[in-house]
Amino acid sequence: MIVKAAMRLEQRNWLVLAVDHGLYDGNVPGLDDPEEVLLEGIARGADAVIVSPGMARRVGHTCGDSLSVPLIVSIDSDFSSVGTANPAGVIISSVDRAAALGASAVKLLMPAGGSVELGPVLTRIGRVVDRAAQLGILVVVEPVRLDEADSEEYWDALGDAARVAAEIGADVIKIEYPGEPRLRAWVETLRIPIWILGGDLRASEETCDLVRRAIAGGAQGVAMGRNIWGHGLSEMPGLLASLRQIMGSGAESDVGYP
Repeated sequence: MIVKAAMRLEQRNWLVLAVDHGLYDGNVPGLDDPEEVLLEGIARGADAVIVSPGMARRVGHTCGDSLSVPLIVSIDSDFSSVGTANPAGVIISSVDRAAALGASAVKLLMPAGGSVELGPVLTRIGRVVDRAAQLGILVVVEPVRLDEADSEEYWDALGDAARVAAEIGADVIKIEYPGEPRLRAWVETLRIPIWILGGDLRASEETCDLVRRAIAGGAQGVAMGRNIWGHGLSEMPGLLASLRQIMGSGAESDVGYP
């Protein structure tokens, strides 16, 4: 078992490296060796890593009984992986297993919109929050919309989903960047840390600009995968150095989180 690294919610400017994409999408370009990507990211300044349960076990074999950054384990399967018959998604691992693997937090998706029935989604998130609280593990919830983006209705609905997740008891929200005014409103309303996700692969300069805008808007950090490792392992050191410079070394937040 990996000894848990502390995850302090009062820290701001979290740079979180996500390498759990194989759990949702199978073989992903740029992630042929996720273990190598993960270890390179940690060496270059990532503050935490998001992994699948299987990857968490592999990391344990590599790192022995210690890991220098918090481990966040994804414990559900994307709605697109289970088909339209169950667009709400399914739990594929347990909070207990994540704890045994050394997780400081678990992450799960909160699909909304489209044909999703909200009841089953809320039920599984609530059960995860309850068990995680018993084990002293944090919960990261990622609201995702199934309908078309780039409309006021889309962003309002995504913000509503984030609010519901916070009310259920999520500790951190991982979410798309909605623009600075809306992000500032979410930060003020939710009163829990918000991490902005990277989304589709973009040019490194665009990623750096996104991170600047996210931090300026009050985000507590970013949680990115393909926009860090998607251009190849050789590009990661320079990009991570740029992101670390933009974000600083991490500090205490001036937002009062409980």
